[in-house]
Order: sequence, then structure tokens, then C-alpha cells
Amino acid sequence: MKFLETHDAMKYNIQSVAVGKLGTTVVGMMAGKQAKVKPSDFFPFDTSKLQKDDRLTEASMIVLNRLLKTRRINGRLLGMLAEEIKRASSHEQA
Repeated sequence: MKFLETHDAMKYNIQSVAVGKLGTTVVGMMAGKQAKVKPSDFFPFDTSKLQKDDRLTEASMIVLNRLLKTRRINGRLLGMLAEEIKRASSHEQA
């Protein structure tokens, strides 16, 4: 769940890049050289608060293992998580 939350926040921030650049330009025109504004100041989610570690947690892997054993999982979901599943399985073997 935390991965999806972070993913959605980053998606909305990426979609707001043009607004951030426009805001920076407007502030620069109004305030001049003393303006200390970055495009990220106009993003809907604070980038400094977003967790940098986007790997799956151990609790998420436990839930995923249970789902794989008990139900059919959508192939698109497995495709999205394939790299993380490979990393987790290699850590278990080591």
C-alpha cells in the first residue's frame, strides 16, 4: 500500500512539472533576481517528505506470497512486481 501511495504522489508531481516551471517563471518576473523559487515548490506533494526507498517491504512480500498461493493474480500486477519478486527471492536464498 505504501508503494502505491508513493507511486501516486510521484505521478501527480510529474504531471505538475509544467505548472511548476510556469510558476517559477512568473515569480521570477515579479520578484526579479532575489526570488528563491524552485518548480518543486508548486507540486501538490512535498518531494522532501516522500520516502526514497520504493522497494517492497517484508510485510508486503508476506501478503504477496499468500495471494500467490491462494488466488489467481492479474498478470499485469505480476509484471509490475517482477523485479522486486526476483530481488526478494535472491535475498531468501542467500
